[in-house]
Amino acid sequence: MPKVYLTDAQREQAAIEKIRGSIADGLCAKKMRNNLTNAQIGAEFGVGEKRVPILMGTEEIRMDIDQFIRLLRFTGHRIVKVQEELQ
Repeated sequence: MPKVYLTDAQREQAAIEKIRGSIADGLCAKKMRNNLTNAQIGAEFGVGEKRVPILMGTEEIRMDIDQFIRLLRFTGHRIVKVQEELQ
């Protein structure tokens, strides 16, 4: 049965959870494929080794935008620059 979102806030929260899950899956896959430790993964994008399992568990964590972009690239996500035309 499909999920039904009653509000825009619920739709936005579902999208955020989907992204978190995708990042967590990417981290787990990269760790297993390359036989990496949490310290090695954390050093790759500038977080401590104790924060890596938090990211793998899809919990919320705060980080700089630069760290987040490195995290996305590390987990295999493609970053696309979007330009808006000024009218």
